[in-house]
Amino acid sequence: MKNQLALLIGVVVVGVLAIKAISFQVRYDQVAVRATFEKAGEKDLIDEPGFRFRWPWPVQTVYTYPRKLQLLDSEAAEALTADSKAIIVKLYVTWKIDNALDFYVNNRDIRTAENTMRPWLRKLTNLVPQYEFRQFVNTDQKQLKLADFEQACTEALRQELASHNLGIHIEHVGVRSILLSSSITSTVFDAMRKHRERLAEQARSEGEAEAGRIRERAKSTRDIIIAFADRRAQAIRDEGDREAEQYFSQFRQDEPFAIYLHQIETLKDILSHNTTFILDANQLWFLKPLTEQPEAAQ
Repeated sequence: MKNQLALLIGVVVVGVLAIKAISFQVRYDQVAVRATFEKAGEKDLIDEPGFRFRWPWPVQTVYTYPRKLQLLDSEAAEALTADSKAIIVKLYVTWKIDNALDFYVNNRDIRTAENTMRPWLRKLTNLVPQYEFRQFVNTDQKQLKLADFEQACTEALRQELASHNLGIHIEHVGVRSILLSSSITSTVFDAMRKHRERLAEQARSEGEAEAGRIRERAKSTRDIIIAFADRRAQAIRDEGDREAEQYFSQFRQDEPFAIYLHQIETLKDILSHNTTFILDANQLWFLKPLTEQPEAAQ
């Protein structure tokens, strides 16, 4: 019984290995080339996902390649700008396999393709002298030309690859980083500081000018309000004088009585605040009986 089970397991293992040796699978994100004795033609290109059969190695070999974008970084390289400033540029390139058959014939694998492109990618730094330093490093976005430089690098690398028929399509060449050499770092920082100081001074000048305009508008508004208030107050005073004139004409007919009435009104105002008066009793004739001592009897 045990021998039969071991034999069954052996048959299954051999069957799986045999199927694996004569079949392969292409995923949806892959493209494959089925080469016969390391040679392949158009009929050997498989760009549809699914399960396929092949002759076992060494008769046929299957190479699968990804459809997704690949990323390749270049080594940092020093170059001089048009105004003789030394910078250290590091580039990157995104690419994909455009023709799997040409890629197989000329590269076989991705590592070989990257090793082929690295020298060409390094040569792109020869485009740096076409631009000035301020077009690579600048606080003013309008003066930057990084996008133009990257586009020029992309076109140059595409032209280089077009003549070699590698089955590769270049999507984009970009700047990974730009470093400054120690010889110009201090100069760049000084220039950036001066630029910021100019911007700050301009902002202060604009602020002071705007503050002056605001103060002038406020002063003009204040003068208008005060003039209006003065005219209004004078009009009220004039109206009050006209209304008081009729009372003054009556008061002139009996001035002592008018003064007496005014004193009474003033006294009412004073006494309404809990005011205490201290008076000389000798000046009040009706209090004399209380202040005089009675004469002693003879």
